[in-house]
Amino acid sequence: MNNMNAENNEQPLVSIAIALYNKEDSIYRTLQSIQNQTYKNFECIIVDDHSTDNGPNIVYQCFCKNDKRFKLTMNTTEEQYVDAHNQSYEMCSGKYLFRVDADDIFFPDYLEFNIKYLDEHPEYDAISSYSYFKEKRENGLFENDDNISLQQAFSDNEINRFNKCPAHSMLGNTIIWSNPTSVIRKKFFDEHKPKYTFYAFGDYFFWYNVLANGGRLHFVKEIHSCRFNYNSKSNNKVYNDDSFYFLTPRMNFVLNTYKYKALEHIEYTDGINKDDMQKFIQKYKDEANDAFELMTKVENSYND
Repeated sequence: MNNMNAENNEQPLVSIAIALYNKEDSIYRTLQSIQNQTYKNFECIIVDDHSTDNGPNIVYQCFCKNDKRFKLTMNTTEEQYVDAHNQSYEMCSGKYLFRVDADDIFFPDYLEFNIKYLDEHPEYDAISSYSYFKEKRENGLFENDDNISLQQAFSDNEINRFNKCPAHSMLGNTIIWSNPTSVIRKKFFDEHKPKYTFYAFGDYFFWYNVLANGGRLHFVKEIHSCRFNYNSKSNNKVYNDDSFYFLTPRMNFVLNTYKYKALEHIEYTDGINKDDMQKFIQKYKDEANDAFELMTKVENSYND
């Protein structure tokens, strides 16, 4: 134990943020993979969003009770799952913030690799990477671990293009990013406070928010994690159609605002004509204004 403490003192603290909701079938494996990391000086913040299963008890009994690096707390609001994500980030105090889902499993060198990469590349504010992906079969079991398939949603050309100029993918309404394998510098987070804004596509809005504040993103073509798809309806909160009707114009307003602000920040616009860039900026401004007008009408109709 003394050797571990000495090693930890030489390593900067990093933070892992997890929002938990009804993941009793996966959270143990996720936290076990974090506990087995080669990099030892971490804090793992788990914010439970009022789960109705045994997930929080598993977290406390198996991890928090005997390992002080794991901390469990309750979402202080009862409104949205994204609030649990935001709260977990706000509680972090490490040099780097690792965003983790409660059904991810990480190779032992996951933290070590990403910390080293960001230490060696101060020009990037956040990085993301590939992961393996594995689905649950109808009988509730997973296939043999040797048969895990590679999740490669984007081609090498798309990734190279994004890394040279994220504006390319933004203009095509596709951000080349993997949220569950993302790491952001705490310094950037503290300065700009990006947030998960909506329960629908909350991660999408978070990273556009980062770009809107001038964040430099980089996608690393390495694999150090595994994603499990448990395909359970109980894992996700359900919201009625009225709430989507109510939020859609607000989401469009926020997204288009982030987009034009992000394009105004981007300095490396390889292959994009400046006049074309200005046209897209104006396009997103106009769409943001239109969405704001519709948002106002919808909200007024709810208040009448």
